[in-house]
This record gives sequence, structure tokens and C-alpha cells, in this order.
Amino acid sequence: MESPLYVAEVKNVKRFSLLQAERECLEIERQGNLKNKIGIVMVRRSAGKGRETPWLVCMTAGMFREMSGPLPGEPP
Repeated sequence: MESPLYVAEVKNVKRFSLLQAERECLEIERQGNLKNKIGIVMVRRSAGKGRETPWLVCMTAGMFREMSGPLPGEPP
């Protein structure tokens, strides 16, 4: 999925480990950097028919810095 500002990987899964999230975020960061865009991973847990769950937006701290500036406690 892609927009003028973002490149995103979208996952609708029953399980998504932290290791999987880390790998996906690093890969989408790489793809985003190649296109001068912010790379994000959008994950939603599949809880079954008719059971809504929220979308979560994941990214590396590097992508977050590009999007919003330094992290709290970091020098500008």
C-alpha cells in the first residue's frame, strides 16, 4: 500500500510476534528510504467474523524521528 507520504505493509493476522513486527518494520523502513517516504506496518488481529479489532501502526524509531522529530529526551 502506498501514498504520497507513506509506504505501508498491511497485515491482518491471528498472531504476530514481536520478532515478526521487528523484521517487517526494518524491511518497510528500507523500502520507505528507497522512495523517500515513511515506512509503516499496519497490523490488525483477526478475532473472528464480526469481531472488530483496532489497527495498530508500527514503525522503527528512525521512521518516527523522520516523521515527528527527536524522541523525548533526545537533543534536537
